[in-house]
Amino acid sequence: MHSLGGGGYFRLYPYSLYEWGVKRLLATRNKPFVFYLHPYDVDHEQPITFSFNINKLIQQYYGRKTAYNRLEKLMKVGEFTTIKEFLSIEGEQIYGTSL
Repeated sequence: MHSLGGGGYFRLYPYSLYEWGVKRLLATRNKPFVFYLHPYDVDHEQPITFSFNINKLIQQYYGRKTAYNRLEKLMKVGEFTTIKEFLSIEGEQIYGTSL
């Protein structure tokens, strides 16, 4: 399994760079790409909690308005499944039984 990171990284990196990284991983390795998000990563209507720490504000809130649309675009790059389904398939291949 490989990961470029999800959540904040997905929101902070330019989408074209993130998509390029995903495509490169899928093309050069015969392994799945792991992608994850927290529900708040795509919830741009979540109230902002004030903080004097500008880095924390950027990390927590930057890119939420566009995250859902970016996710829809990313879903067209390859095949996706849940981690539960992936582990079930891998378990059968490795151990001869579902997890």
